[in-house]
Amino acid sequence: MITHTLQLTGNCEETIIVIHINEKLDKQKRSRIESQVLKVIGILDVKFDKLRPQLLIVKHIPAVIRISEILKLLIKHKLHAQLVVGI
Repeated sequence: MITHTLQLTGNCEETIIVIHINEKLDKQKRSRIESQVLKVIGILDVKFDKLRPQLLIVKHIPAVIRISEILKLLIKHKLHAQLVVGI
């Protein structure tokens, strides 16, 4: 797992969300999306589920980046993304 180091004050709780991607993506495209999303400050980990590759699992710090911003980022990549659940 690759993580970012952040110095934050206040609420720094981590949250895991699951996002459904409608498009069928090959392994190369999934890997590229994972690496690009992981570069965003506030994203701690991101990976596609191995058994259900349409599900993207994202660990983030809500005080730094909101779910709506993560979804907008995926939409900029021309993906149809929907929040499934926050854990």
